[in-house]
Amino acid sequence: TERIPGVMDGVNVVGWSLAMPPQLRGLTEGRGRNGQLIERDIMFRPDRLEFRRYPRLLRKVISHEFGHAIGLTHSSQCFDVMTLAADCPRMDPESLPITLTEHDLERCQAIYPGR
Repeated sequence: TERIPGVMDGVNVVGWSLAMPPQLRGLTEGRGRNGQLIERDIMFRPDRLEFRRYPRLLRKVISHEFGHAIGLTHSSQCFDVMTLAADCPRMDPESLPITLTEHDLERCQAIYPGR
């Protein structure tokens, strides 16, 4: 797409952006109304050299930000997709989870029971 993520223009956009704090790898912004998700934009920093060095890290960040897009918050468990990488600095980038873990899924089911 040629749309810029983070504009909140009524369209869900996923893309690269330098318009976010440089210490972040990814960011999800959005808005809702009456408990309903209206829009979510997901952006990733294109200048993070670690994404080139560790492609699995980029995949983890992508999964993590999509988790935010559906309403998940950060997890304190280092092996969850929804953990903050800064909270688990000793994790090998090649062993990072790239799909939702059982704990992530339980938290998702708590948000959306019966689905």
